[in-house]
Amino acid sequence: MVKAKTPPRKTDIAIVGGGIAGLCAATALAREGFDVTVVESEPILGGRARSWTDETTGDPVHIGPHIFLTHYPNFLKFQDTIGARNTITWQEGRFLTMVEGEVATEIKDSGYPAPYHFAPSLLEDPRLGMRDLVSNWPMVQLALELTEDEVRGLDAMNGLGFLRTMGVSEAFIERFWTFICFTILNIPVEHASAGAMMRFYRRLIANADLQFGFPDGGLGDTFVPQSEAYLAARGCTVLKRATVVEFSGTDAKVTGVKLADGTTIVADHVISTLPPMTLRPLARPAWLKRHETFRNLVRFAPVPYKCVYLWFDRKLTHRQFWARYWKANDLNSDFYDYSNIITGWQGRPSFIQSNIIWCHRVEGWSDEEIAMATLDELCEFIPAARDAKLVHWV
Repeated sequence: MVKAKTPPRKTDIAIVGGGIAGLCAATALAREGFDVTVVESEPILGGRARSWTDETTGDPVHIGPHIFLTHYPNFLKFQDTIGARNTITWQEGRFLTMVEGEVATEIKDSGYPAPYHFAPSLLEDPRLGMRDLVSNWPMVQLALELTEDEVRGLDAMNGLGFLRTMGVSEAFIERFWTFICFTILNIPVEHASAGAMMRFYRRLIANADLQFGFPDGGLGDTFVPQSEAYLAARGCTVLKRATVVEFSGTDAKVTGVKLADGTTIVADHVISTLPPMTLRPLARPAWLKRHETFRNLVRFAPVPYKCVYLWFDRKLTHRQFWARYWKANDLNSDFYDYSNIITGWQGRPSFIQSNIIWCHRVEGWSDEEIAMATLDELCEFIPAARDAKLVHWV
């Protein structure tokens, strides 16, 4: 007996990838009345924005700590669409705490108008002087004057070379720009795009009311269940454990996708939100010849980072978040205490997570070596952590 072929599914728009980009596109299109089908290879949505349950503690462990800014307009508009704006815990009273040893420098709004609002806080850094701050003024002027096209034109320059060309002092590069590139762009300043750097910097200096926010739970909790409910209410389809093996159609036009189980989805339009290294093998040879966009997929590389999770037997701090001034050979850039972030956890002992961004420098280290080195860096700022019991680490 020959098994009957599954008839093709038909949809207005097929979206490949159920991470934040795919779900944001899907909800926006569903809002406009399109029939949307989201195709996700994993059993859960969210992409990198996912969590799992730690077997020892029962707590959620997230793939990396994540931050929001009050001036992330696209994500916040997305949250408004799906009714999820209440899933962020905002840090009040300061923008950022920078630490070196036990000394903390609070970067906060001084009451001066933008772009001067952070200047007094920056001068509290004992390693920066007025001359360093003034050396960065050409960057302030340029950031406020550039058009979006001009910002995009800076993509061909690396951040470090650009800063030196603009006359920024080495001290200001090390104490300010290196940190910005690591924590916001997740890449060293010498590898960062000057365009991407300036795009963020324009928002930073143009808005005196900036605040950091954190997911009240996992990052996926801030948009995944709400997106699924939003799409279901509009009759759209979400397929999980559905791996795309081919874009169907011709060399000139994509008309759908084929899945590993043999299912074909026919669509008027197809949107891919796959990472470059996943999309590249699915590209047709003709696309590589005709379109520079597809040829350039080979130029992308992932940014590796490791996260360390530390559970203690007592409360170590009431801070939600702090960051270390950059130093060569340091491991972690920033720390988060979830006992001060997640609703209902305020009475718990500290559960601290850290970020080791661009983590090539710990290649070959054991997990325990990384965790203990992270504990050492935590203790530099909070010596009391030495007296606390480390109950568990991951």
